[in-house]
Amino acid sequence: MRLRTIIFFAIVYMVNISAASAQDMELVSRELDRYSQEDQSPPANSYSTKTPDRKAHTFEMALETYNYKYQETVNGGKFMGNRGQYNGLFGAYTFRPRDVDSFFDEIFANMFRFEVRYALGKVDYTGSGNYYGLKDYSYEVRAILGREYYWGESWQFVPYSGVGFRYLNDGLQAYTPGGYNRESRYLYMPIGFTVHKNLRNAWGIGFNAEYDIFLGGKQISHEEDVDPGYSPVSNTQRRGFGARGSLKIEKEIPDMKFCVEPFFRYWHIQDSDAAPEMYQGVPTGWALLEPENTTQEFGIKMGVEF
Repeated sequence: MRLRTIIFFAIVYMVNISAASAQDMELVSRELDRYSQEDQSPPANSYSTKTPDRKAHTFEMALETYNYKYQETVNGGKFMGNRGQYNGLFGAYTFRPRDVDSFFDEIFANMFRFEVRYALGKVDYTGSGNYYGLKDYSYEVRAILGREYYWGESWQFVPYSGVGFRYLNDGLQAYTPGGYNRESRYLYMPIGFTVHKNLRNAWGIGFNAEYDIFLGGKQISHEEDVDPGYSPVSNTQRRGFGARGSLKIEKEIPDMKFCVEPFFRYWHIQDSDAAPEMYQGVPTGWALLEPENTTQEFGIKMGVEF
């Protein structure tokens, strides 16, 4: 009888312990569910590289028009210049890999961008003579990587770098006696940042500033356009720099943004290396160089982003 009583009380005790453990586990489970459903976004006064609004793929298409001014300087004085208007197209593709899948995101970059633009120009030449309405064209290709930072839901900051290539064709040979075609090639490394602020009523505003490290250039003067006996003269450019900036205003509608962006672009390139002039494969005794020069482009870009 005494043994049965002891066993009975032992069983009651174990049942009570099991019930309490089950209640505790259920409480822990509810707490975990509640925690997993809470908003894990950073506080408004902190920054993060992760936001639920990041689109994996973004495309941008735009028209651009800009005023163009080019000037060469020799011994501190103006040697020649081109001035006119360019109109062209701009396109860009931005890829933002998923945070959990990107090795680069954990290191330094969570944004990759490819840009291309093409423009036709009508310029006036002043130098050895005055010639008007010359037709030029230019294009530029850039590959960019950067890191997007966010402050709350309205501020974005994106430092970036990459590589760019700029080409300009000055078709002087088709419109002037004794003129020849000139090609300009720049290779450079952009370093810059973009700041963006979301405003009320689906408006937004952004500012971009960039410094371009000049990696090298090549200027080719096609003197064979004047006389087939001449060979093209190729001058290497080693020193210079560029800069650019813009102010972007956006209006967002479902699935698309309309954008207006005033901008400027600037280049300052020093004297090139000298290269010998050749006629029928024989040096003429002249060594030619591309003088120090500056380029200024002021314009506006209008397009859509989706």
